[in-house]
Amino acid sequence: MPGKSTKPLYHLLRGVLPDRVIAHGTLLANFEQFIVEQLPEPLNAHCRVANLRNGNLILYTDSPAWSTKLRYLLPAIKQAFESHFKTELKNLSIEVKPARQAQAPHQGRTKISQASAEHLRQSAAATPYEPLKAALVRLSRHPKRD
Repeated sequence: MPGKSTKPLYHLLRGVLPDRVIAHGTLLANFEQFIVEQLPEPLNAHCRVANLRNGNLILYTDSPAWSTKLRYLLPAIKQAFESHFKTELKNLSIEVKPARQAQAPHQGRTKISQASAEHLRQSAAATPYEPLKAALVRLSRHPKRD
């Protein structure tokens, strides 16, 4: 659309959300940008600011391994944060929250070849253990159609 410019999300949410919620979100975004700049690569891609509440800054990492690496840097991060933002943090904590991954679309049932289906039926016939026999028979019922 010619002549239209994109607007930041907070402009769209103004009036829908209370100003203090928007201000808090903006503040957290600023904190995250600062902290990510303090961290070495690739750690900076695995750390997010979760919240600041009552002087407690909570950081998320997406695995325990990144959490351990970040823990070694906490004293330096805390000092840099307090100096930059002119505030004192009571605590700087880390929680592990894996990043959400897009789920692959369900492909439906996987089909097996006619030969595999026949091998499963033969194995089922030769198996004395009933639960295994029933499972093999069920699997053999889904061959590909030629």
